[in-house]
This record gives sequence, structure tokens and C-alpha cells, in this order.
Amino acid sequence: MTTHPNSHDFSKPVLVNAIEREELVRLLSETVDKMYPLERRKQGKQDRGTHSLTSKQIRKTQVRYNACRSTIEKFTQFLTDKQICQVIIDEGLFQSFQDHLAKTGVPDSYHRNHRSQIRKLVNALPPELRQRELVPLAKFRKAHKWDKFSADTPKILEDFVRNGRKLKTRSSRQAPELSSVLLSKPYREQIANETLTFLRAIEATDILQISADDVEEFIDDYESEGKRHTAIGILDYIRPLFSNLLAKGLIKTDPLVDVPRKEKKENLDYVDQAGIDKLADLSTVDMNDFMDVRGRVLAFSLYYDFALRNREGSLLKTGDLKLDDITSLVLPKAIQKVQREDSLLFSYFPHVTRPLLDRYLELRAAKSPTTDYLIVTDEGTPMAADGCRGVVRNHCEKLGVKTYEGKTPTPHRLRHSFGTLFGYC
Repeated sequence: MTTHPNSHDFSKPVLVNAIEREELVRLLSETVDKMYPLERRKQGKQDRGTHSLTSKQIRKTQVRYNACRSTIEKFTQFLTDKQICQVIIDEGLFQSFQDHLAKTGVPDSYHRNHRSQIRKLVNALPPELRQRELVPLAKFRKAHKWDKFSADTPKILEDFVRNGRKLKTRSSRQAPELSSVLLSKPYREQIANETLTFLRAIEATDILQISADDVEEFIDDYESEGKRHTAIGILDYIRPLFSNLLAKGLIKTDPLVDVPRKEKKENLDYVDQAGIDKLADLSTVDMNDFMDVRGRVLAFSLYYDFALRNREGSLLKTGDLKLDDITSLVLPKAIQKVQREDSLLFSYFPHVTRPLLDRYLELRAAKSPTTDYLIVTDEGTPMAADGCRGVVRNHCEKLGVKTYEGKTPTPHRLRHSFGTLFGYC
């Protein structure tokens, strides 16, 4: 069953018929028991054969089982609090569940986990109970992205994403003139997204009717929460869109003309040269310890030397490395954040990166990995981006490496440190 939003009739509920609350809870509980059976959660040492689960896998299964049970409890409490006895699950009910979670005071990451788990459980109910799947929230929002907006608003934003241009150097904010040069595509896309945030915040439906009063209202709302600088940042970011509209004659005045420019602060959240020297010192690496070598490969070689993004580093495959006479790698177009052509990247510090990569590949091979991905866990399985981030932070903490502001570096901070130290930022 496809989950593409355009193939769904959102007027139809997920379940064919209403179900008693207690019956639904029972079905969800049975679904969890089938997904994580007792023998996979409680396997004893005497039961472990050649193909048995490792203790780590058993613990992971138990954690996931407990997390799903906790989600069911919260969903049941939600239905009880709302006095919902006959349940037809649809997108509206699920949105209410998310709003209910948001009021509990726990971090948003927990909300996301519960939302993901309940969707998974509902979609795993027997097919005869469902007439369609509960789509992920992101796809639901995408399908309803333009709800409540005027017909002109999506056309204008989509045209800007296709054709948003830079201004001529000498044009003024009151009378901007467009140049023949396009703004970068990621920048155009992000401006359109931030503009939607702005429009929704002030409950505006028509972008051509935005006034200076609307802009002041937006700033006042943020200022009441002590976030005036955030509002100024958003407005300053979307300024090119309104300048384009003014230059094209679609609006008579720019509603952002009196908004001050965002104050630019010096970014000191980078690792200084002393910290990088610690990461470059191979005498502090236990070359026989797989996890120690992996930590240094990620922190120094991938995220500093090659300046990869975290996700890019986690998706590299062993075949992307080029370790002949030179130390380099090919960054495939498919895993790039801004997808261009495949990029050949050379090591700036091969005297450090090359021995690290050579030794890491030897230790990796000893794990009998089940994947071609370069970065693997201690069990030889692919390591996700979150895992790579955690490895880098733990490795830097172990070495005492901090940013200029005293924070533990992340992969992105190491990437930016390369640019800062070499004058590229």
C-alpha cells in the first residue's frame, strides 16, 4: 500500500469501522507482542545457538518493546481524557494526539518517538481492519501545504523557487532592480519555507496583501516571548522574496523596508588549532582498538580533513575511498546535501588520514561486516548518522577537545572548523 500523499483520500478514516477503545488497545498490544516476541526479548544463555541473538540485540529488542508499550499507555490515556470510547483513527485524531503530547512538558524528541511508534502500530493492524495507512505527518502536511492560502500565494512562492534572482548591486531597498543571476537553489527553497512560517504565524492567506503592520505584529509576538532577534532573523532571511515582488511590480511597497538588518555575530563555535592538533596526534590513538580508531577516522579524517557533513560521512561506502598513490574519496551525488555531480575530494593531511584509514579498514574487515558502508558498528552493521555524531562527541570528550566556546564538537562543528582555520568561511 503506497503512502504517497497524492494517492490518499484523506477524507477516509484509517480504520474501516469504529472500534471500542478497549478492543483497539488490545489489538495494539497484540501487535507489539508479535513484533517483539517474548523469545527475542528473554532469550537465555542456555537457548543461544549458532544463530541466536547477541545480548546487545536482546537488550535493543526489550527497549523497543518497552517503548511501544509506553506509547500505547499514552495513547490510551489520551483517548480516556478525551472521553473517546468509539475510535475511528484518522489524521484529525492523530493530530489531536500530537497536540496532547505537546502539552505534557517532555522534550519534543519524545513526542516524535511516540508519534512514530503509534503510526507504526496502527499500520501493522490486520488488513481487514484498515482501508488505508496512516501517513507520516510530514507527508500529510505536504499534501495540505497550501490549505487556507489564496490562489496567488503558492504560485508566487513556487515561481520564486524557480526564478528568484539577486538584486543589482546599486539598486536600493525602496527601488530594487533584479539582476540576471539566480540566488542559489537551496537558498531560494529555504526562503520559501521561512516565508510560509511567517505567513502562518500571522495567519495571513495572501502574500500580496502583507503590510508593515503585519510585520510589526510578527515581531511583537516573538518579542513577548523574549525572541525578538529570532523574528528579525526570519524577516531578514526572507527579504529577497519581497524585493523580487517589488522589482516585478507585484507589490507597491516592501513591508520589510523598515526591518533592521540582523546583527551578525562572530561565530566562535569552532575547534581551534590546538584542539585539531590533538586530533591529528596519532600517538594518542590505540591502533589496536577498533572503536578508538573509528572515532579518530570520523572526527579527524571524514569530518575535518574531508569536511564532510554528518549524513554524508555515515553513507560513504568502502568503494568510495581512493587509497592508491593519493588519499582521496569520491563523494557520490546521491548522498550530497546539495546534489551536484560526484565530487573527488583530496586529503589535506594524508600523513594522518592515510594511516588511520588503512588501519581502520583492517580492523573493520576483522568484524566480518554485513554491509559495504564504510562506518560500521562493533557488530559489523551500518552505523546511522546519529551514531556517528555520538561517536565523534565521545571521542572528543575523551581527548578533551572543545570548541572556542567550550562546547563538545559535533561533526558539523569540525567541518566548519576546517573552513574557519583555512579562511574559507
